[in-house]
Amino acid sequence: MNSSNLFLATIIFVLYVGVIIIGGVFISRAVRKYNQNITRMKKDGSYAEWAKRNRLLLFFARLSDYVILFCFAIFIFLSITTTSGNGAVLINLALPFLFISIILHSILYFKLPKNQD
Repeated sequence: MNSSNLFLATIIFVLYVGVIIIGGVFISRAVRKYNQNITRMKKDGSYAEWAKRNRLLLFFARLSDYVILFCFAIFIFLSITTTSGNGAVLINLALPFLFISIILHSILYFKLPKNQD
């Protein structure tokens, strides 16, 4: 690999990592607000009705969260026990579920009732 290709690959990698970090910050802020609103709704009793109206979205959002956790747990287990590349399949399976989870939780966040305070 010559130096110009290495430089370009380094720039692309730095941009890729930067986008992931910035995206993670924005997603974590939205998740924190979502969780705060859910906690507030559970305290004032409006969560049950909201969850009933959005039960299908909640089901698939939770299902995708569990699939992601399962894939990463199996990946970590395979990384510890074996040295083969079988774990990469699990990462490739987990990433689409991660994006699906983000989309579903974003839809649920926008379906939250506006804060009355």
